[in-house]
Amino acid sequence: MRDSLDPTLSSDPARAISIQNMYPLELNKPSTFIGRPGFDQAGSQLGATDKRTGQLVTQFTKLDGTEYTVAIVGGQGIYTYNWSTESWSQVVTVANLTTASITLSETARVYAVTFNDKLIISDGTNTPFSWTGASGAGGLASLTNAPVFYGQPTVYYAKVFAIKNSERNVIVWSEENDETVGYETAPYNNTWQLGQTDQEALYAIRGSNEALYYLRARSAGSIRGAVTPEFTADGTHEGVSPTTGTTSPDGAELVGEDERLFFIDADAQPHYVYGRVHEAYNDIREVIRGLDRSKLSSAITRYDPRTGLVLFGVVETGQTHPSALIAFNPILNVPVAVWRGFTFTALGVVKNGTGAPTLMHLSSDGYAYDHGTITGDLWDDELNAGTTAIAHVVETCHLGTDLRYEKRFLRADVLLRAEEDTTSINVRTATPYGAGSAVSASVESSESRWDEFDWDEAPWASGILQRKVAIGLNAIGRWLRLQVSHQVTGEEFGFEAATVSWTPAGDHPSNA
Repeated sequence: MRDSLDPTLSSDPARAISIQNMYPLELNKPSTFIGRPGFDQAGSQLGATDKRTGQLVTQFTKLDGTEYTVAIVGGQGIYTYNWSTESWSQVVTVANLTTASITLSETARVYAVTFNDKLIISDGTNTPFSWTGASGAGGLASLTNAPVFYGQPTVYYAKVFAIKNSERNVIVWSEENDETVGYETAPYNNTWQLGQTDQEALYAIRGSNEALYYLRARSAGSIRGAVTPEFTADGTHEGVSPTTGTTSPDGAELVGEDERLFFIDADAQPHYVYGRVHEAYNDIREVIRGLDRSKLSSAITRYDPRTGLVLFGVVETGQTHPSALIAFNPILNVPVAVWRGFTFTALGVVKNGTGAPTLMHLSSDGYAYDHGTITGDLWDDELNAGTTAIAHVVETCHLGTDLRYEKRFLRADVLLRAEEDTTSINVRTATPYGAGSAVSASVESSESRWDEFDWDEAPWASGILQRKVAIGLNAIGRWLRLQVSHQVTGEEFGFEAATVSWTPAGDHPSNA
């Protein structure tokens, strides 16, 4: 994408102004775009009356290979999902939490990290606790030696690290492979006030194999080296950026073998760290303009293994919860789409019934939704309120841009990927004189060469996936944009390219 409305900036034919609810099939080169998979309601409503806020969805993998898809909703204990029966079980109740002397917020974002064959859980308000996966109170343990954590805890050098909630420029950590001891409880003094260059509050820390990254609102740094008893003296403190940080505790994610850190900054602008901080937002300034910066504390960043994209979940103006996912290609380092159509309070990557990584999100009304796979057949959003067709939109760059001479645009050819029949494709033009009327079209999918003889065997299949829509135009202007949209229940949509034909108009020199 390059969403600039300036024709002199947005005339690269390899980039579109807007791509909604789609993703590229190839990440290392220009590619066909197809519609994102839809999602399906996962089980029944969770939580209790007036306690339905989705707080956490994550995957917990035990050392013996046991897998748990975990959700926390409305502070009502811990739920696990059975992919075979498509149902949730409340394996830890509020009474179980009380028995284990654990308190859980009913509304706050909940964070979790796998450590020492347990899930370490923190709500940022109460003392964190661990869970082994067992039902009832027996699998719970309050981390009484730990302070209240702020934001997402992380693991670095086999220790749990976290920001101290009551002193936001201080990090604390556990002992190696033991979450129950360490921190600031005698005889340990596992604490470091990161105030050498800045006394401002920390918002996020993330531990990689190479470094422990920390981010304030307007700066970022890293600590490298082993966590020894003299860590505060031996750890190598490095500045990453003196001006760019984050205010989104769940808005940072380590991605890939090179462990780049992707995050949303304090101005709602995506960045990534690779040696230094790199901007990842220059081509999506119009999208960013529509975000609510007062709600950046709700932002969520996740890596989607299905598509290979980094997803920045953000709150748009007029919304209360994240309502858009900015999709970023980490191979070419470019934004590629915006996904819309649903709001969410928690987002995680879990494993479905076949063990494949799958997105799952929670809503504010206690429902969970698992997203389809790119090779599946789920192409609608199956909300609790009913099925909704996914709105696919591709708006091209400014085609035929000329600063002086006008052109008469005569024809548009749109190449589509036709996995199956696609109906109600709307094509609309825009010129400096305004938007044109929409023209509707449809395409048929590839079929066997010998359908009339019922020879529907694989050797006779045509294998043609591409279909073309040709549309007559009658538009004049110094440039033209095409908007191709599709929103039909049950239909997948794919877009490859678009071209327009034109002739000179007015006093263009080629008319002389």
